[in-house]
Amino acid sequence: FMCEEVIESLPETGQRIGIDLGITDIIVDSLGNKSGNPRHLNQKLRRLKHYQRLLSRCQKGSQRRKRALYRVAKQHVRIAEARKDWTQKKTTQIIKQADVIALENLNVTGMMKNHHLARAMGDVGMAEIRHQLEYKAQWYGRKVIIIDRFAPTSKVCSECGHLMNEMALSIRTWTCPNCGALHDRDTNAARNILALATGGRPESNARGGR
Repeated sequence: FMCEEVIESLPETGQRIGIDLGITDIIVDSLGNKSGNPRHLNQKLRRLKHYQRLLSRCQKGSQRRKRALYRVAKQHVRIAEARKDWTQKKTTQIIKQADVIALENLNVTGMMKNHHLARAMGDVGMAEIRHQLEYKAQWYGRKVIIIDRFAPTSKVCSECGHLMNEMALSIRTWTCPNCGALHDRDTNAARNILALATGGRPESNARGGR
């Protein structure tokens, strides 16, 4: 059967946040909050490999192979459901927290072509996070703004706007040579994403700056 549900808009919070998506911490916002990474695949990878090895030893067409296929498929479902549950909870939390949410237009497909990052990227589910934020924003009267993927959000000081010429990925904290502000790389990127999305300076109450 089908039913129609009317979803009421959430009350305004007066909060705007920028979000930087990554691997070490999947979600880092402009307030300095970090989600961590539960690494759902890694948690169940050992058992998954065990079932796959058993499957490879089974004779095609046998009942034993059918049971082994079921075990492998069931393990994949468990991983997917754990990832989905975590993502749903985090995106709902963000939607409830802020009226305006700024994100970067990441080239997830291109990033997945890097075989060093593909497994970790697939486990994070960046495209699904964006998808959920966008449809939940429509449901609850929020606004999601997507900025250009080529903006140098990590290399620009969110305090004074100074642009660093180079910054290796291994650098997680850095000090602006112009104003002396100490930055966490991901929090600084999230603050710059918000500033670019809203056309103004980063929020004055954001942590991770000076």
